Amino acid sequence: MKSIKTIESKIKQLQGRLKKKLLVENFGDKEQKILEDFVGDIYEYPYAERLIITDRIDDFSQWCMNYTGNH
Repeated sequence: MKSIKTIESKIKQLQGRLKKKLLVENFGDKEQKILEDFVGDIYEYPYAERLIITDRIDDFSQWCMNYTGNH
């Protein structure tokens, strides 16, 4: 299991990588899969941590969908 801080660091790393890429259809799909693999089985985490982690994953997914390259 990863700590929430470690997961947040991974998200920042993936966002940094994505900011260097061209916007294309399905922007960030590969990175979302990388994040899910990095987190692992969400049900291994305590319930309170699961809620926070799923929020962070959802926020990252939303960021990918809404990213315009102007940030």
